[in-house]
Amino acid sequence: MAENDAQVAGQRRKRKRRLGHPDRKLPGKIATSRFGSILFGLMAIVLLGYCSLIFLQVRNATQVFGPYALGMSQADVRYRFGQPMGTGLGSGVWSYVNAGSKISLRFGSDGQLVNLTCFQERVYEGPCPNELGVGIGTTESELIRLLGPADTVRYDREDKIVRYNGLGLMLRMRKLRVVEVGRSPATSTPGMLKVALWRMLP
Repeated sequence: MAENDAQVAGQRRKRKRRLGHPDRKLPGKIATSRFGSILFGLMAIVLLGYCSLIFLQVRNATQVFGPYALGMSQADVRYRFGQPMGTGLGSGVWSYVNAGSKISLRFGSDGQLVNLTCFQERVYEGPCPNELGVGIGTTESELIRLLGPADTVRYDREDKIVRYNGLGLMLRMRKLRVVEVGRSPATSTPGMLKVALWRMLP
């Protein structure tokens, strides 16, 4: 009887050792590790996609301004928008006036659009195109929220001129609001990345 009890106790101890052996838990650990890796990979892909989308949005904004795009030829501009209302400095600067806004286009020696400005003091009269949510009437606090601190700031009498070199963007502020938007080729890729990263912040 005592011998049978000893055998039963020995079998129980062996069973406990088998169940408690690290190798018995290994498949579960592997499955958990794989799930964690897959989840981390998916999160990384989503984050990378979001960052790429924001960067492409910012980069595209450096090339297009409403219906205008840097690099357009004079012939293409005339075809799309008609004869300019006025010219200055020879034929290198064209102006269009529409519903209270004035757009000035400057062409290079090759006849391609190199920069432009859109001035409009009153918000409700045919607004100039927006740039990444910034347009005529945007307040200074809203501007900083959307694009972050400007690269350069200077004052011109009662106006403040701010520039975002990474976007090729110039804004004229008057009484804490945007009254003129200017576009020229972007000159700073790090500046573009800075704006993109700023826009990713909550």
